[in-house]
Amino acid sequence: MSSKVVFKRKELNEVVRTALTSAVNMTALELQNKVRTVLNQKGTGTVYRLKGGRTHQASEKGQPPAPRTGMLRNSWTVSPINIGKNSSPRKQPNLDVKAGSKEEITVLFKQSSQGGFGSALRYAEILENPNKLDRPYLLPSVKALKKKKSFQKHVREQLKLRIGKYATSKGFNIS
Repeated sequence: MSSKVVFKRKELNEVVRTALTSAVNMTALELQNKVRTVLNQKGTGTVYRLKGGRTHQASEKGQPPAPRTGMLRNSWTVSPINIGKNSSPRKQPNLDVKAGSKEEITVLFKQSSQGGFGSALRYAEILENPNKLDRPYLLPSVKALKKKKSFQKHVREQLKLRIGKYATSKGFNIS
């Protein structure tokens, strides 16, 4: 006895697009949390006296900026990115999607105040720049996620979940 399962290319493409959208958004949220964790570290540099008798210990060159008000940490936000049939990823202000070959897609996040992932504070980029203040926090956060292969894990999980649901809805039992 044989059986036939029909997968429609358009439907399957939509399932994959939805899985990639979820993976991108999950990775962006994970990066936001990592950035906020890095920006919560106490400084190890010079101690300054503030108004009211309080003190603040700044960060040293090459270390993430030490929090004083928490504005930078709280300014990093994520707006959901939709890579769907009604939305072109190229029209997203903070997302650049480049197709290299049939097997390769590069997704780049851009820092901007228009949505996506980023901080609207002008000094956010100046702090990160090694030629200016040299207080890196974004690059170490990205490297930590890259080392954990977070995006790849999210893509794998979402594809497995969503293709599994799609296959089950078509009568194909995946165990």
